[in-house]
Amino acid sequence: MLTPNDIENKVFKKSKMKGYDIDDVEDFLEQLLADYESLYKENAEIKLKNKLNKVEKEYNSKKFEIDMELKKDVLKEQENL
Repeated sequence: MLTPNDIENKVFKKSKMKGYDIDDVEDFLEQLLADYESLYKENAEIKLKNKLNKVEKEYNSKKFEIDMELKKDVLKEQENL
């Protein structure tokens, strides 16, 4: 995946024949970079949130299992009294 730096540092070779207007290309790349940078950051944030949500679900699941085991142990101890 391209990074914002890849776009920002992209250099186009100049052709010997008539090519694109350099200013138009640079303006377009600046616009592209701004949009891509925003989407790149947003994507990274979403991936991080998804990872955190997964860890939180795993934690809650394990916590529930431990709580249930503790309750069972307490009930067994109460029955033995």
